[in-house]
Amino acid sequence: MVTPSKRKHDDVREGEPDAEAPPTKSQQTYKKHDVHWLLDGSILLQIGKTRFKVHRSRLASESVWFQTLFDQRAGCVVETPFQYQHEIDRVLETAETVDGMDLFYLDCDFDGGADDFAALLTAMQMGIDYVFATPDLKTLGRIYGAADFFQVARYEKFAKKVLTTTFPDDWKKLRAKPSPLAANGVSMGDDFNVNVILRHSFYDLARSNFVEYPKEGDEPSGTYSDLVTLKPGQFIRLLNLQKHLMLSWDTIRSITEHLCGGEKCSKQHRCNYFKDAKAAHPFDPILGIGALLARSTLMTSTCDQAEKEVRRRLILERDLIWENMDEWLNID
Repeated sequence: MVTPSKRKHDDVREGEPDAEAPPTKSQQTYKKHDVHWLLDGSILLQIGKTRFKVHRSRLASESVWFQTLFDQRAGCVVETPFQYQHEIDRVLETAETVDGMDLFYLDCDFDGGADDFAALLTAMQMGIDYVFATPDLKTLGRIYGAADFFQVARYEKFAKKVLTTTFPDDWKKLRAKPSPLAANGVSMGDDFNVNVILRHSFYDLARSNFVEYPKEGDEPSGTYSDLVTLKPGQFIRLLNLQKHLMLSWDTIRSITEHLCGGEKCSKQHRCNYFKDAKAAHPFDPILGIGALLARSTLMTSTCDQAEKEVRRRLILERDLIWENMDEWLNID
């Protein structure tokens, strides 16, 4: 890869004025970041047209990626090749010196933008404050993506912990109303390979009421507005999940129509509340089963044997639905 500075020397013939050569990248128009431009900073970093001035030592102490970049820029060579050496090489090829400081262009391989990198820097600056004021999921996604690429393990771990707390892999942690951030959870779980949040995220999304379009003039919010960010494959998985959740009610109905096997009781017992539960929770059989089990009695013309057996099988079915979601959603 030929850098602009190399093109200046390669393309300009001897004797011609330098003014005719294209400017180096450092001379081109850029914007100082509003927050992360430290007067006592020791390193310049640029993504797109946004330039950052930060402390070299802070980045090196938090990130193996940046430590490797800075060491190799200084001429240090190690015997063991760095895992992402190709990324380091491309950044070093475009590195320049501006006012005695190294300037690195980070958008050679980094898919994120300046806002993503800024979110990571803010997290590093905020530190312990984020324990008491967790960033929103959009900001968290920016932190996770940047921390993952630049190998800032502490903040990658922090972001993952917030995600798994928001979407715990446990049906017992489902709330009465689905999270309006479920679509974000699906996208982030897939993008960052955090499979442990996918069951909860997809389930909340499947049972959300996003059928109605927002009225003209209304600001779309929550699940509906974020639904458009899903990829085609995620839509297919969502529809497949909804199909299986609807079919689960057939199994639930069969369970509630349990026929006693005892000689003293040959009647077919039916659940009083099945239709109401299905109507209230069409794509939410897990909480639907919970609503049935919360009733003091489930069956008409009931006997103790039938009541106990139906409850036992409903409890098993609830666990089985959650377990089967891995297969329905093709989660590894």
